[in-house]
Amino acid sequence: MDDEHLFVSRATLREIGELLSEIPGLLEDLEVSLLRQDRIGKVSAGNKRTKPSEFPIPFSVSASDAAQELHNVLVTWVRMICEQRGIEYWPSGYTHLSTFIGPLQEQDRRIPHGYVIDADVVLVRWLVDHLMSLGMTEGAHEAREEISDAVTAIRWIICPPIRPRPQPTIERLASVRALELNANGIATLAQELVSYGSDEYRTLNKRRVKYLREARRIKPVFEPSTRTRVQLKYHVGSVLDAHCALQEVEARALDAMASA
Repeated sequence: MDDEHLFVSRATLREIGELLSEIPGLLEDLEVSLLRQDRIGKVSAGNKRTKPSEFPIPFSVSASDAAQELHNVLVTWVRMICEQRGIEYWPSGYTHLSTFIGPLQEQDRRIPHGYVIDADVVLVRWLVDHLMSLGMTEGAHEAREEISDAVTAIRWIICPPIRPRPQPTIERLASVRALELNANGIATLAQELVSYGSDEYRTLNKRRVKYLREARRIKPVFEPSTRTRVQLKYHVGSVLDAHCALQEVEARALDAMASA
């Protein structure tokens, strides 16, 4: 194809292709940042995620924003290509809807049931297959910058530059205190708060939550009338306050023993 038909150079298209090729791997890493857990269901192309096994810590707002921004950028450029080039969007590698009834030719493939046709990895695959169409789309020179910015934001979340961690805002702390979590979730949250400089929560672990309940300093949001295996949940703000109050009592007791 003659480069005169392109709004950007072939070198720029190659750069865009390289950026797009990074995205599937970055999305898997972003899931860890988004959910803040070690054990997580991997995202396969076009399929729904598995349910996370741990409660996600609510300080990953930037990860959520970055994921949404990337999705918006991908959708925007797919739509622009389709509208300007008169192309119908169809997931790469498939020829028929999942509801198609009838025999398929050897080269045909039916979209699987449950396949998410606008999943990021599916959009990326489509854009890679239509790079030349992107090059012939008016405004294509903006694609590299927009995709690059979205990818860079995700890179920074996955592997942030070394810098002092900012303290959580009052609004975020308020949202944390309003949560209802079980003992495991509270212990995990406490360590997250410690990493932000709140050292007073260093000893707030699962055993501490149990002790606070036994000492009647906290009570679960809902306590079943019979013995069940249901994990009790607590109001986070109440647990944090009770923990700090008990720390003060313990500190005074230690001072009294030392001066005796």
